[in-house]
Amino acid sequence: GTRIDQALGSVDFLPTMLSLMGVKTAGTEEGRDASPLFVGDSNDAWHDIAFLRGTGDQQGWLMAVSDRYKLVISSHDRPWLFDLQRDPDEITNFFEHAGYREIVQQMATELQAYGEQHGDPFIKSARVKADLHWCIHGEGDYAAPAEAPQRRASKRKAKSAKNKARD
Repeated sequence: GTRIDQALGSVDFLPTMLSLMGVKTAGTEEGRDASPLFVGDSNDAWHDIAFLRGTGDQQGWLMAVSDRYKLVISSHDRPWLFDLQRDPDEITNFFEHAGYREIVQQMATELQAYGEQHGDPFIKSARVKADLHWCIHGEGDYAAPAEAPQRRASKRKAKSAKNKARD
């Protein structure tokens, strides 16, 4: 009958389950021990934000999630901010809506710190890096950064392959 409303990511399950079983972890895992939330201990100290990322070799996306907001930073698209209270179906992008600038800044600051702390490779994507910088420090209207060099290189490779096929 226990309900956990705090934000958790899949990486949090290893340290949580091991802790609930009384097993010590190596201490090198990325996740957080959420066992106090499951056994009824005070959750006052719980930092209620989780981090998720796309997987695969290609530069993808990073996301910070709280109980109310999701900020998605992608190497292929504009940033997205979902307000899960106002829009539980995640249809509206509130990223540039009035009144959300502080939320974007807070969530992006958390996401940047997470990426740096864990050496996340997506944080190094030119587009992700530029968008995070704007989210944290930018003013005025958002302007998408120039196309990332790795995407131009892949277009050159595709064009080169096409030319070879003609020859």
